[in-house]
Amino acid sequence: MYQAIKKLTAARKAAGGLGGNDHVHIYVASTAYAWSRAGGNLIVLTTNSGSSSNAQHCFNAQKANGRWTDVFSGSSNVISSDGNGQVCVTVSQGNPIVLLATSAGSTPTTLRTSAAPAPTGSCPTTVSVTFTERVVTQPGDTIKIVGNTAQLGNWNPSNAPAMSASSYTSSNPVWTINLSMAAGSAVQYKYVKVSSTGTATWESDPNRAYSVPSCQASASVSNTWQ
Repeated sequence: MYQAIKKLTAARKAAGGLGGNDHVHIYVASTAYAWSRAGGNLIVLTTNSGSSSNAQHCFNAQKANGRWTDVFSGSSNVISSDGNGQVCVTVSQGNPIVLLATSAGSTPTTLRTSAAPAPTGSCPTTVSVTFTERVVTQPGDTIKIVGNTAQLGNWNPSNAPAMSASSYTSSNPVWTINLSMAAGSAVQYKYVKVSSTGTATWESDPNRAYSVPSCQASASVSNTWQ
């Protein structure tokens, strides 16, 4: 516990000039929560999934083309957001993610998520990706994941795959789907709520972005309706 507090305190000091009211909520999921300070120079994600948890979380950092390092893990890998501010991080063994902004001159390193590594010496051509969307729905509603690939309907809700409400409860309103996706591919997507009458309601902008791991058997992405 002391070491964890020490690392968080060091990150806070390194971000510099944290105002008393600059705490911004940027991601709330059933198993994780992320916030930022100092205009996105410091981002912290915590999870309540336990010490054995290994999962990827993708969210909007509200900082386009940002670059950070995880000072809690001590890794030198650079984590980057895209032009819309979307970023993906991987929780390992339930540890928090503490991102501190880096200088623009740093060289990014490709990250590998580690929810379920592929056997040594063998990288699969497809990855089993589980998407979880937290959204309150009404009886008769369906949630679909729609995106810029044929698998996701090419932005056409009629052709997009429907998610499952098998784990949905009033206290944990989540929809899930498992997709076999090409390893190393990148997609943009949104969730769409389709009512019993066929009316489609799209999430707000911006589009979500996800990069499928290049050498991993499975991965998971948790989102909350935006």
